[in-house]
Amino acid sequence: MKNLMLLSAFLLSTLIGNAQTTVCLKNSSELFINAINLKYEVKTTNGNFILDAVKDGACFTLNFDNIDLSTVQDFTLIPERDIAPLNCVSTFDLVLMRRHILRLEEFQGTDLEYFSFLTAADVNGNGDITTFDLVQTRQLIMSVIADFPTNTSWNFYNLALVKEGIQSPNWLQNFQLFNGVSDLSFSSDQLDSQIDLLGVKTGDLNGACQ
Repeated sequence: MKNLMLLSAFLLSTLIGNAQTTVCLKNSSELFINAINLKYEVKTTNGNFILDAVKDGACFTLNFDNIDLSTVQDFTLIPERDIAPLNCVSTFDLVLMRRHILRLEEFQGTDLEYFSFLTAADVNGNGDITTFDLVQTRQLIMSVIADFPTNTSWNFYNLALVKEGIQSPNWLQNFQLFNGVSDLSFSSDQLDSQIDLLGVKTGDLNGACQ
């Protein structure tokens, strides 16, 4: 059974009448939250802008001082935790990946755990799990490469959208269902809203990271 890294993002104030808003992250591990940085993409009628949030503990301030608030349509959170790529990645993950590729063992767990397993195994981020992922993971463990060249150490997904996707009976054959599951958007007039996130450590197939 794969452990799942779940966290929540809470929007504490609306943009209406305010030049800034605050988003707080909640998770059982304070150390995990402390290692997360946050960018946000603001979608306006005049174009899109990507900005850095100001961090204060588990909360982040999103400033809109130089943006006409009347033009803002929504904004999207972009959490980042791109450190220690080798952390929680071991030869056991190589064994699990190889057995999956060769179809030697059927995954035991829930569909949500299986989604996390598959996204962790897709270390090159091309939407498929092949021997290329196996080779890159082995290279990382052997210090041939310092990180995964085309992926980040952690990826974050909108938990509600993931759960919606795995409701499809053919989701394993149609991974395109999950093309938008990284969308962590708030509309400009939302208040006291919450988005639940699923964090997946790249290469950590057995869910050792907590």
